[in-house]
Amino acid sequence: MTATLTRPAGIARGLPEIGAYFACLAAYNNGRLHGAWIDLEEIDSIEELQECIAWILAASPEPGAEEWAMHDHSGLPNCLSCSEWPDLEALASYGSELAAVSGDPEEVAEAYRLLCDDLGEVVTASDFEERYCGRHDSGEEFAAELAEETGAIPEDIAWPLSCICWRQAWRELELNGDYSAERSSSGGLFIFRVC
Repeated sequence: MTATLTRPAGIARGLPEIGAYFACLAAYNNGRLHGAWIDLEEIDSIEELQECIAWILAASPEPGAEEWAMHDHSGLPNCLSCSEWPDLEALASYGSELAAVSGDPEEVAEAYRLLCDDLGEVVTASDFEERYCGRHDSGEEFAAELAEETGAIPEDIAWPLSCICWRQAWRELELNGDYSAERSSSGGLFIFRVC
């Protein structure tokens, strides 16, 4: 009599927006595809991720399966997806940190992934929110808004606003290392404060 394996909550039923496909290498090496997608937005800890991987291996058609590899991914930054054997702690924290970020889910997911790519590591939700300045149509637009928000330009003045080169103002913000930008897939730029 074989025991029935209980499917962990993180095992996806389809292709998750933020996820990874883990395969059993014993099955793979014997010409069989066996694995499952893990929804990283459903994972809160490395223990939950390890439980999902253990379930995949226990359900393998190959007896005594022990080794795994990440063979595919969805919505992950390069720092987590460039290896078949990613850092499981970083992988587990990615979904939970992303879930803690507030804002438009689609916009925030892309901006968060791009910031993790830039820094080469998973950033905390609070660090992301401290750095993220939003999506803007251009760097020039951001520079003009920043000048207004910081009080660099009085509200009741029209001149010399018409004479300011906002492209140059944005260029200086980037060159000074205060801000960086990443192109959004939906158009415009994600602007990040460099800390």
